[in-house]
Amino acid sequence: MTATALSLWLPPPPKEAKILQGVINKLADKYNAPKFHPHITLLNKVPEHMTVEEILTCIRSVVPPEDPLPIKLSRVESGDFFFQCVLVSVEKSEYIMTLNRDIRKAFDSHDHRKFFPHLSLVYGDYTKEKKERIVQDMYDEGLADQRMDGVEIAGVESFEITEIWVVDCSKPIEQWEVLAKESIIS
Repeated sequence: MTATALSLWLPPPPKEAKILQGVINKLADKYNAPKFHPHITLLNKVPEHMTVEEILTCIRSVVPPEDPLPIKLSRVESGDFFFQCVLVSVEKSEYIMTLNRDIRKAFDSHDHRKFFPHLSLVYGDYTKEKKERIVQDMYDEGLADQRMDGVEIAGVESFEITEIWVVDCSKPIEQWEVLAKESIIS
């Protein structure tokens, strides 16, 4: 099977994923936005000629199993793109930045945009004012709580990534499909 429109995701572990999924679903219902699984995109586009098995082999060659990847949520903000409408920025640890750099090299990614680790909460094309209102509503409704050292989203302020997922994003958002999972811990 040849891969088309595949991305590499860093998913939160099940407990945190369930909580964050609840937030994404609540915001999607309130603002008529699509629902999607919580994740941090590690690589937006995998080369189209690669099969899923080739992708997994490449991940294994670049990411030797080690410790889980710690994620610290920084702040809720609005972005400039559909897939970064309202998001939680993630602390740019050396681990995540190096992981992205190594993955880009391994997959010969020609995406020269600077890596911006984040976990999207709302997808959409809204005005800047509407996006800022969504962010403010999250704080007003207690979904987000800014701390001195980061932000808490519905009780989640950090978690540990243990897998990289290969996700088919060629269909409509709510039909995106996880094709494979690769452990990054020993």
